[in-house]
Amino acid sequence: TVLSEKPTTFTITVTSEAGENDETVQTTLKFTYREKYPDETPLYEIVSQENLDDNDVMDIIKLLEQQVRKMECLGTASLHTLAGITLSNQLFPEVSATD
Repeated sequence: TVLSEKPTTFTITVTSEAGENDETVQTTLKFTYREKYPDETPLYEIVSQENLDDNDVMDIIKLLEQQVRKMECLGTASLHTLAGITLSNQLFPEVSATD
């Protein structure tokens, strides 16, 4: 969901398939392009989550930070990579993403 255009800010929501007890796990990532984007990585944060404890959220943030440090090519592809990190996290064994 696009939140603003100056600066460009949007969210991506990642949701798991129903697991035990028909519960889903969900998190919403908020991305904001910096002034020098794509030469600088976007700012990102987790703005909401369901059925995740604080340790799970910290694990996702650590994974995102590790990936940002490894990125050689920034831009739109980097956002897909960051969302993919969340998607591939063991907290989300079967997920769908919406924007």
